[in-house]
Amino acid sequence: MSSRSGDGRRRTRRVTALLVVLIGVLAGCSNAPDRTPPGRTAPDRPATAPVTSAVGADATRSRAAELQSGLTHLLVERVHVTAAARAAVRDTDRAEAGAALEEASTGLADLLGASFSGAREQLLVALRTVDRRGLQQADTLRTGSDQDRAAALEGLRMAQGELAATIRRVVPRLPEAQVRERLDGDLTAQLAVRGEDGYARLRAASRRAPATAALLAAGIAADRDLGPAGSRAATLRADLTGLLTEHVQLAGALAGEPLPLPGAAAALHDNGADLTALLATAYPSLPAGFSRVWDAHVDRLVALAADPSVDLRRQVLAFPAELGAELARHVRGLPASATATGFTPLLTALAVAVEAGGSPGGHAALRRASATVPVASALVAAAVAQDRRYA
Repeated sequence: MSSRSGDGRRRTRRVTALLVVLIGVLAGCSNAPDRTPPGRTAPDRPATAPVTSAVGADATRSRAAELQSGLTHLLVERVHVTAAARAAVRDTDRAEAGAALEEASTGLADLLGASFSGAREQLLVALRTVDRRGLQQADTLRTGSDQDRAAALEGLRMAQGELAATIRRVVPRLPEAQVRERLDGDLTAQLAVRGEDGYARLRAASRRAPATAALLAAGIAADRDLGPAGSRAATLRADLTGLLTEHVQLAGALAGEPLPLPGAAAALHDNGADLTALLATAYPSLPAGFSRVWDAHVDRLVALAADPSVDLRRQVLAFPAELGAELARHVRGLPASATATGFTPLLTALAVAVEAGGSPGGHAALRRASATVPVASALVAAAVAQDRRYA
């Protein structure tokens, strides 16, 4: 649907947006550049100013919170993009799915390597090796002999192990055994995404991502003196980011994906139930009304995927106002108009992605929709944390 130069401009805009966040996260790490040779352990460095405990909205905007949320967004997205690329390994949209996977890996390398001089390239090499081995392994499941399948799986697991080792070399504060165990479990969950219950398995793999992000964020925050990681406010923002990212990816899978449509719709409703449960920890009276509004939104997305009519699109685009009114009933300091403004770009891009479905450019449309999630999740997390005085 777009030219190579257009794809390049979109990728540049997305990487630029990520780096804007990174500058805010990492600018305070040190006045001097990190000149640690690639693959070597970086020395401990003091922060430029004492890190004080933040409360409320400020706690969701701390450097550690920004990092945890950004990693969660990228890791959840990468789970879904990997599944789509594996499913499309022999289909006509293989090139576009592969481009989406390349962008996901590049974004993760950018984020992980931002504070370690020379680390980005070695991280990207390791991620690309995992991607390549993963697609080869998916291909052998369809056409290879038992021996070929075993060899491809072993190659993929070795690549994942090297990725864990690379991350550990870059971030010396990370516990080596824990990183390896975490990434091995992530790979096992990803390999299980197949069969009639493929979307349920995809959600199981996706739900591992926030814990992996929290582990990585804690190590980087300790190594770069970003302040305490894993606070209640930071985890709320990361969890909201993860669930909204998953919502976008599952909605995009409604049309054009090889997994069965009913599975995607059920997974979307399950995602909404998890989002409701997360907000209910702060607002016990929220579930009844919020579930009704959110489930109606999911039903409209499902209908839009089956029939991209103007009327259904209009209904989907009306959702930010409905969501804003519902949240305003519970969250003090979050006007309905603020939620509507924050979520409109997400819903507009999501409607385009759902309508695009399996057509050329569908993967690119989904990436654009996913890129809008961090702003919306940050808005809600800040308001809830401020209202409930989360630290």
